[in-house]
Amino acid sequence: MESAPKLAKNEPPRKNYFLFDPTIHMGHILTIISIVGATFAAWIDLNNSVVAVRAENVIQQKEIDANKMANDRDIQVLSAEIKILASENKKEVAEMRQEMNGWFARILDKIDRKADKK
Repeated sequence: MESAPKLAKNEPPRKNYFLFDPTIHMGHILTIISIVGATFAAWIDLNNSVVAVRAENVIQQKEIDANKMANDRDIQVLSAEIKILASENKKEVAEMRQEMNGWFARILDKIDRKADKK
């Protein structure tokens, strides 16, 4: 053990703010065990949180995929319905053209007959 340095008679005593005591006490061991335990507990908690978030992301991705598939099926059904309606509209427009052509032909015939009478 080191002893404190010897002071001269007129010199005031020095205060050593930082003294190193090389002995290990039970408090030191408990502190180290507490720090290691707290670090391990924090790591376990963080790991469990990450696992939970990953599991939630997997579930959400499956829901997104299911919704996408349902939307794709809905789009296909709507597309087929639109094609059917478009073909029906084309048929109706063609019928209206034929009727209008018939009307115009009759009107032209009437105009021609009136012109011939004069």
